[in-house]
Amino acid sequence: MLPSLTLGLLGAGWYARLMRSSMLDVLRQDYVRTARAKGLARAQVVLGHALPNALLPIVAMIGIDVGYFMSGVVVVESVFGWPGIGQLAWQAIQRIDIPIIMA
Repeated sequence: MLPSLTLGLLGAGWYARLMRSSMLDVLRQDYVRTARAKGLARAQVVLGHALPNALLPIVAMIGIDVGYFMSGVVVVESVFGWPGIGQLAWQAIQRIDIPIIMA
């Protein structure tokens, strides 16, 4: 449980702030106003129209942060002594095992 919490809390605040600001921007768009004017329920508007468009910046930032997360995995696995993909990546870097590094 502790390794998962350690890795999960690492960027949770940043992504929560980004999601909030993105959702606020999307909820002000014309197509959201149109969906509300058509009489759709608030949950349908938020989940069906706004959320998919608000997730785009989050997905882009996760793609950028993958390297940062991998370095965090290496450290967390070392601290907790659990073998995993982080230690595999570290050993591949030390052995210069190009196929594993690329994967």
